[in-house]
Amino acid sequence: MNEGQIQEIIIEPRGKLAGFQFRELWQYRELLRFLVVRDIKVRYKQTVLGGLWAILQPFMNMVVLAALLLNLPISWTDILISGAISIGLFVFGIVYFKKMERRFADII
Repeated sequence: MNEGQIQEIIIEPRGKLAGFQFRELWQYRELLRFLVVRDIKVRYKQTVLGGLWAILQPFMNMVVLAALLLNLPISWTDILISGAISIGLFVFGIVYFKKMERRFADII
């Protein structure tokens, strides 16, 4: 190859499952099962608490807001629902911002 020439390499796939070995997958099935179970356990470790918290937290917000706004002369349900939605959006925004801040910390 001469100094001024550029070599062109074309890479093409052999097929949809090129290089995928079912025998190898079967051979290491215990390892695959272990890794899948571990990932599921880590991801859903606090699912019971998370699921309960998803129901309990808005309910408790409504109870607290209802207790505070019960003696007002106007319809407290409108205020209660709008306040819960506002607080929920605010908390969601803060949590989302913190996640993005951690994710893109190198850019900031």
